Amino acid sequence: MIRFCIQYAWGIPYTLPEAIVNAVLRLGVLLFITFLAGKLSQQTQALRARVRTLEGILPTCSFCKDIRDEAGNWHEIEDFVTSRTEARFSHGVCPECAAEHYGDILAKVSESTRA
Repeated sequence: MIRFCIQYAWGIPYTLPEAIVNAVLRLGVLLFITFLAGKLSQQTQALRARVRTLEGILPTCSFCKDIRDEAGNWHEIEDFVTSRTEARFSHGVCPECAAEHYGDILAKVSESTRA
């Protein structure tokens, strides 16, 4: 509005209707950009609220893999991550660990299924 008044007062060679149309178009573009910036801000805030990440170095026990928190308390890795993120854990046994820890049982099971 101020720009419109200054342009019209200085005698810029626009007719009054042209100046009004120009001012309305500029105002429309400004409002549209403001609307887009507001939407972007809302989305950014929603993403920040939704995403919680673990950052930095996590002090981990080299034997049991528990993690020490800021207060010095030790927690299982699953509990630590679950309490700070939306991640959930599911457990299974990889083939290497199954062979190492349950090799004799797996061998018996495979022999009984062959027979």
